[in-house]
Amino acid sequence: MVSTSGRKLRIGHLADLHIGSSYHLGDEDAGGVNFRLRDFESACLRACDGMIAAKVDLCVIAGDIFDNPKPTPTEIAVFLRMLDRLQDYEITVVMTQGNHESPRQVGRKNAVEMFDDREFYESGRGNVLVVGRPEVVEAHGVAVACLPYPMRAHVAANDPEFAKLTIDEQNERIVELSLKTLHMLGAKAEQKKTTFGSVLVAHGAISGSKVAHTETRFFREPVIPLSELQGLPFRCQCWGHLHMPQVLSPGIAYSGSIEACDFSEGTHKHGWWLITLDENPDLDEMEFREVEARPLVDVDLADWGPADWRCAVENVIAKNEIAGSIVRVKYKATLDIRKTIDDGEIKRALLDAGAVKVHGPIVETIHTASERTNTVTEEDDMQTAWQQFLVLQGVDGPRATRLTEKVLKAMEVVNA
Repeated sequence: MVSTSGRKLRIGHLADLHIGSSYHLGDEDAGGVNFRLRDFESACLRACDGMIAAKVDLCVIAGDIFDNPKPTPTEIAVFLRMLDRLQDYEITVVMTQGNHESPRQVGRKNAVEMFDDREFYESGRGNVLVVGRPEVVEAHGVAVACLPYPMRAHVAANDPEFAKLTIDEQNERIVELSLKTLHMLGAKAEQKKTTFGSVLVAHGAISGSKVAHTETRFFREPVIPLSELQGLPFRCQCWGHLHMPQVLSPGIAYSGSIEACDFSEGTHKHGWWLITLDENPDLDEMEFREVEARPLVDVDLADWGPADWRCAVENVIAKNEIAGSIVRVKYKATLDIRKTIDDGEIKRALLDAGAVKVHGPIVETIHTASERTNTVTEEDDMQTAWQQFLVLQGVDGPRATRLTEKVLKAMEVVNA
C-alpha cells in the first residue's frame, strides 16, 4: 500500500539521559568537571546531530533526563545546550519525567519543570513542553500522551490505605492505576482526531523486557503486563526506564540509555529510535540510530586461564577495545599467587594501552584448605592470633606490616 498524500512525521525517541550519572567512574578535568559529565554531554549532542540529519520534526524524551532530582547548575547547562541545539533547527521537544528526577516529597517540583515553555509553546513561539502529569498534548499533527513514572510516595498521598499494603500489593495497586490512566489517555488521544493519530511517551517497567543480565520479573517495582499495552490505540509507544534498547512488540520500544551508566551496560548499544509515521499506518517505520558512547570494559583475568598473569593481561588488551575506555579489572588468586602479581604493573599496562581510567585490580583471595583450618583459638597468644587473623583475612604486604605495627603499639599500652 502507498501513502495517499506522501505526508510523513519523523519522531526522535530517546530516554534515560541520566545527566550527572557515574561520576565515580571518572575523574575531574583541569576545569574541575568530571569527564563523565563530558561523556554524557557528548552523547546527547551526537543524538541531537543525528536527529537534525534525519530531519526529525518532534523529539520525545521519556524520562530520567537527570540522575538526581536536584541537578547542579553545570548539569542543567548540559541539558540546555542540548535543547538549544534542537531549537536551532526548530525541532519540537515533548518530555515527561522518570523516577530519577522526581522528588519523593509530595508537592515539590521535579527537576525538569524549569524547562517547560508551555505559554510560548501554545502561542507558537516556543518548542519545549514538559508534561509532569498524565496528559495529552498536540504537536505536528500527532497527539502525544504522556505517562510520568508513578512515584510510590505520590500514590500514597492520595490513598490512606496504600502505606498499609505490602510491597507486592502496592505494586499491584500502582499497575492497576497506571492501566486505568493509560486507557484514559488513549481515549482522550483518539478524540483529538489528529492527522497522525497518537503516540505514548511513558516511563516504567514492562513485563518481558530485559536489562543487564536479568528480566523485569525480578524487579521489586510495578511491572505493566505487555499484553495490556498491546491493545491500546497508540501508533507507537516510546518508553524509558530500562537501559537496554529493545522492541517488545511492534511499535512498543525502549530506547535505552544514551551512555553507559555502569559496567553492566558496557556491552549495550546506546542511541535513539527514528520513528516515521505515515498517513497510511501500514507504512510506519522504526529504525534504531546508534550513538557512540564511552566503552566500559569489565575484565576478569581469571577468565583467561593462563597461570602467567602477564600473559592474561596481554590477552585482555588484545581481545578488548581498551583505547579510550574505562576498565575495571579483577582476578582471583591464592595468597601465594597474589605475592607474585604486581597490581601496579597491570594498571600501567592497561593505561599504556589507552585506557582513560582503570578501576582495580579488585582481588578475591582464594584460601587453601590448610589456611581455612588455621583458625584463631583461645590458646594462642596475642601476636600469634593476630598473624593468623591476617592470613584468614587475606591481608599481606605493606598493609599487613602497617597494621601489625599499630597492633604491637596497642599491645604495649595494654601491657604497660
